[in-house]
Amino acid sequence: MKKWMIAALVAHLATGAVAQQREFVCISEIDGTEYRLTRLEGEQKGSVKFGDTTGDAQVFPGLNNMTFILATEQHVMTFFVKSPDLSYNLSIRRPVLQNDRGQCTETGA
Repeated sequence: MKKWMIAALVAHLATGAVAQQREFVCISEIDGTEYRLTRLEGEQKGSVKFGDTTGDAQVFPGLNNMTFILATEQHVMTFFVKSPDLSYNLSIRRPVLQNDRGQCTETGA
């Protein structure tokens, strides 16, 4: 009996350790650029990918939004994704200030 209880506990812990993630594909309304945003559930970590650039991002969930911040040597990008419509606003700093907006869709991760 103890073997089964231990086996069940180990199986439960193993499945609980797998991090769930949410993935979004966002398309710019201004120039058609595609951005891919990923958030690890229950953590303030994720990633941002566009073109040849991929980077680790900090993710801050809000009441009706998520903010992704990607800081690299070239620029700082702040994505503000609103719920439930998944529209986004993007601010890029360095070397000049740029702004973008568009629409995201959540993909099945």
